[in-house]
Amino acid sequence: MEATGDSVYFDALASHYDRLELLRIEGYRFCHELALDFIPYQVDKPFRVLDLGCGTGTFLRNILERYPNATCVGVDYSGEMLSCADRKLEEFSDRVTLRRRDLNDGLPRDLGIFEVVASFWSIHHLTDENKRRLFRQVREVLEPGGWFFLVDSMSARFEKGVFQKGGRRYRLRLEERLRDAGEPFSEAEHLKAIKEQVPDESPEKDRFAPLSSYVRWLEEAGFRSVDHLWHLWKDHFLIARPAA
Repeated sequence: MEATGDSVYFDALASHYDRLELLRIEGYRFCHELALDFIPYQVDKPFRVLDLGCGTGTFLRNILERYPNATCVGVDYSGEMLSCADRKLEEFSDRVTLRRRDLNDGLPRDLGIFEVVASFWSIHHLTDENKRRLFRQVREVLEPGGWFFLVDSMSARFEKGVFQKGGRRYRLRLEERLRDAGEPFSEAEHLKAIKEQVPDESPEKDRFAPLSSYVRWLEEAGFRSVDHLWHLWKDHFLIARPAA
């Protein structure tokens, strides 16, 4: 794994991630299932998948379980996240490679070509210029006619009353999901406090951009189509495809 500096928030989150993310993010499970639904290949087809910001390897495991001839590469900034992914994917070690890297530095040059690239709630940590560069690089490593599944938190304009109501709803529903799952809200608040202490220059900092910017940057990168498939509050699911 490439050394890329110290992770603070993501390393602290790693051991809690699989329990808390599907509770914290309302559409977490749905978006992973939706991406799987759009993969067009028969179960026995060999193809390659790149997961950018792979976290603990949830999407990679879904792929490797469903497609026995698929091979995967996962990239993440956090060494602890990758350690969790390594354990989760141990039985598939001959078909998966994990690499540590800050995506602000762009993609590694030796990745090869992929039929599917995916990223779930990761790219908003990049600066805007690095988002644009990453989309160009994704286009370069994606085979003609391939699929780029992009799920991310994006800034959006809301009328003041709608924004206030939406924010209250988000917190109330989060508290409800945590309570129903028997998870203490204090744990989520503790992790949030760690995140708030992350320095402004850190790759773990949130750097939200508008949906319209994502679409423009993808089109500028050479994707022939960008479909806005789904959104809930600030979370959006895009599918981008290069020409066949």
